[in-house]
Amino acid sequence: MKKENKLKENTLNNKNDVLADSGKITAVKAGMIFPVTAPPIPSGVMLIRDGKIMALGEGIPIPEGAAVLDYSNAYLYPGFIDAGSHLGVNKEPYNYFEDVLDGTDASSPFAAGLHSADAFDAFSPAISRARSAGITTCYIAAGHGNIIDGQGICAKLRNSATGSNMLLPGTEQVNITLGDLPVRSYAHKNQAPMTRMAVYQMLRDKFREASKNPDDESLTPIRLLLEKKLRARIYCSAAQDVERAVLLGEEFDLDFVIDGAHEAWKLPGFLKEHHMPVVLNGAPFGPVLTQVAGWYDFSLDNAAVLADSGCPLSLTADESASTALLPYMAGFLISRGLSALKALEAITIRPAEVLGLQERTGSLEAGKDADFTVYSGDALVSTSRCLGTYIEGQNVFTPHPGI
Repeated sequence: MKKENKLKENTLNNKNDVLADSGKITAVKAGMIFPVTAPPIPSGVMLIRDGKIMALGEGIPIPEGAAVLDYSNAYLYPGFIDAGSHLGVNKEPYNYFEDVLDGTDASSPFAAGLHSADAFDAFSPAISRARSAGITTCYIAAGHGNIIDGQGICAKLRNSATGSNMLLPGTEQVNITLGDLPVRSYAHKNQAPMTRMAVYQMLRDKFREASKNPDDESLTPIRLLLEKKLRARIYCSAAQDVERAVLLGEEFDLDFVIDGAHEAWKLPGFLKEHHMPVVLNGAPFGPVLTQVAGWYDFSLDNAAVLADSGCPLSLTADESASTALLPYMAGFLISRGLSALKALEAITIRPAEVLGLQERTGSLEAGKDADFTVYSGDALVSTSRCLGTYIEGQNVFTPHPGI
């Protein structure tokens, strides 16, 4: 009689354990796996080796000798992505009345050479809070006070004492701010730009200057924008500026994303005609809403209008402290007409696409980085809690026992 070949499982009871030695396979069991780009998988298994996803599905056999993470009663998601944070740059916690906004240097309307990596603090407590909510990747934006604020960069929130081990070179994007924020920064100095008209004209002039002066190194980031080698993040809030930003991006044939877009809900017809990726500040509460409510005609239906208009939608906290609330923001907006799938996509695959990381993260697929988070239930419901966060197969968060 042929001897039965039984699979051996080495269950990891301590989720803080490093998942697997180099070359060793780890199997993650989950009550439900949400790949995002494919239908949910009940009673699923995901196999990981060397920080990459090998396979996932229902009924996948677990190889002999594999380590096992047993989340059989929980939900497994791709690691969540904040496409427009100031994580590790703005102080955490932040005092709006006393602290310096380290991401905004209002000494010149054009600061394309500034880089948020130079202000990134790997010791910021906001990073551990973000991990505790399943956030694995963030775009660390430059500020929103100049016409060109500088270059942002992506970070994987790995356990590391150095920012250089978190930051992802080659993911830089250029932050442009249009509308009244640059005017607010400079009008009180009696310095241009002092009107919206000046903001737009000065930017056009700077683009033309960059194209005519190929040897001026200070203009290199702007030339790379015009050559589509860098993506523009055009931050604007008022509906009039959303329209002008889109037309300006098309005028100079930029690779661009609209960021902020608090009044975009007023432009459904325009958005359908010129649909483009939008990074929406989805915060329905907190200091951001306080500012927005006073300055703009903010609507909580904004996300649903954008999604219905065909715009690929990403949600962002646009802060450091609020990044940990990103899943809650997505869930809250479901109550305002955003579909559950669009809400989940808006904190996973859509921001990955905006950041150019869709081949590495944003969904659970074979060959991608093993960036994932586990929740006790539906991650977009506030009664669920994060049970674990993993980046490239390594545990970066497990709740304390009894919590």
